[in-house]
Amino acid sequence: MFFPCTLLPFVAVMAANYLFPVYVSQTLAAGPEWFAGGEITFAAGAILAGLLLPRLISRHSATAKVPITMLVFLGGLLLLAAVDLPLPYLCAGALLGFGNAGCRVARSALLLHLVPTTVMGRVGGFFQVLDRVLRTALVLAMEIIDAHGPPVGFALLAVLLLLALAGELRTRAAARPVAPA
Repeated sequence: MFFPCTLLPFVAVMAANYLFPVYVSQTLAAGPEWFAGGEITFAAGAILAGLLLPRLISRHSATAKVPITMLVFLGGLLLLAAVDLPLPYLCAGALLGFGNAGCRVARSALLLHLVPTTVMGRVGGFFQVLDRVLRTALVLAMEIIDAHGPPVGFALLAVLLLLALAGELRTRAAARPVAPA
């Protein structure tokens, strides 16, 4: 359960990509420059995670970094659900970018250490299928925005991420490398 739970930030980003344009145009009543700004801050957060996380993982375990990056991602979702202003939207983009990329880097590092090379392709294939199924389910669930607006969609994603974080914390012992005998 540990690895499927850590997949949720990426899946949530895919679902949120359907929410962002509606959120900017309807909720924020802002123009395309704000949407572009959100994409730029998302990319900046992801780049920062790509630069920082490998160094942090080399000093500390990747298992310890996954919940931190999931919490950063959750912070971005909560900001989008709670504050309907353009500047916090940009801050949320940076948090979402950092949290998503950071979680992916830490999860990938763990998989490389825990999964034997001989079965890595099958494990990767499983997670690709799981990703597609979860993404499809979340995109279908985003129909909630027709009735209640994008902030409710972001709140739904935040609740799902909170459940995934709880699952990750409960099962993280399974992701610790076994010491050689």
